[in-house]
Amino acid sequence: MAAESDLPYVSTQTGRREAQPVILINRGNWTDRSGTIADAATPQILFDAIEDKSTIQRFVQNIEAEGNLWVNYFGDDAGVKAPGSMKVVPGAVLFVPTDGEVSICSDAPNMAFTAGEC
Repeated sequence: MAAESDLPYVSTQTGRREAQPVILINRGNWTDRSGTIADAATPQILFDAIEDKSTIQRFVQNIEAEGNLWVNYFGDDAGVKAPGSMKVVPGAVLFVPTDGEVSICSDAPNMAFTAGEC
């Protein structure tokens, strides 16, 4: 019988579950970009494009129990199930590997998220 890998899992009192991602924190000054998306499927700017290239880390986390966020870092508007948009499920963290403009939307109204850049 093959052994189960413990790399993506943690043990809890109720059994094994998937581990939550770890956010790598550098020692710079973080700018809070957290907010709420009032209208479902309406894109808004999450991160502006950076011209001085001093920002080195960006992330967004879906802090809601239900509903999904959709993030597009290819320069287009984010859209629910739209090409180029990445789905961020409840509790998940998405690292954003670009210094370009990033947009976000949700598939439910009044969705809160935590986001930052440094």
